[in-house]
Amino acid sequence: MPALVSHQRFAAAALAQAQPYLATAAAAAPGAFHWGAQGPDILFYHQPLLENRVSRVAHRIHEQRVARFFAALTAQCAKENTPEATAYLLGFCCHYILDRTAHPFVTYMANYRLDPLFPDLPHSAQHNLCEAELDRALLEHTHPGSAMQFRAHLMLSADERSMAGACALLPEAIWQVYGTRVSASAVRASMRSMLRIQRMLHDPSGRRTAAISWMERRIGANGSVSSLIRPPQPLPADCVNRSHQAWIDAATPHLRRYTDYFQLLEQAQRPAAQLMDLCYDAVQTGQPLPDSLFPLNYLGLPEQP
Repeated sequence: MPALVSHQRFAAAALAQAQPYLATAAAAAPGAFHWGAQGPDILFYHQPLLENRVSRVAHRIHEQRVARFFAALTAQCAKENTPEATAYLLGFCCHYILDRTAHPFVTYMANYRLDPLFPDLPHSAQHNLCEAELDRALLEHTHPGSAMQFRAHLMLSADERSMAGACALLPEAIWQVYGTRVSASAVRASMRSMLRIQRMLHDPSGRRTAAISWMERRIGANGSVSSLIRPPQPLPADCVNRSHQAWIDAATPHLRRYTDYFQLLEQAQRPAAQLMDLCYDAVQTGQPLPDSLFPLNYLGLPEQP
């Protein structure tokens, strides 16, 4: 899955492609829209050093019952009928589309480009490092020469109104679809935890990365945290695929793809705009969302049973 910056920039670009009334709805509660763009990833930050039911349900959201979950989100959004809930749902649409589009790319780059260069890193850390490198490349594209100075955590806000959409929609939708109780306070705590960790990961000098890497090696947890920090220089692995070498999407293993990361971001904007429109219409009219809108889970694969 892409990381924070990619999701924020993509959501803004997709919104620019959407109908004007969707931009108006997002602008009515921009903080909630930004949190929506982070999707269920916020739940991974709930007590991040411990295995817990909140992080477990985040994995399930990514893998299972996507259509049912979006149906529950839209129904709860209609019930809430607030600008914050609507804006959050629109951002959530962008998160899903980018995840299902880019996750196969990230997985391939981590497995076949980064693994030979960083064989001591576990797969999860290679995946995180790829995401961090893609965020760095995206920032370098928009902020040449100052990507490492960019404070990504400032793209999100911890005020109550910004967090209201997530706290209103997620607990009920998660309970209806997955049968797990996640309170609004747990959602709020997850968001605040995400902000704290993202603030900690800001490391323009590189000294923090070096210290964390040293500590990880001492305890046998290579890359568990340091892989989340944006690299100061481009990695030699060409994770962006600027060279347009062939890569394979696990959902269509018979096809070779040559797109780079920026092309994937651009290609996904129109589907995201369309999904926002359909979800907005479902909220307004009560019409159900067709399951055909969700052929893949967030990993870009057919849903797990």
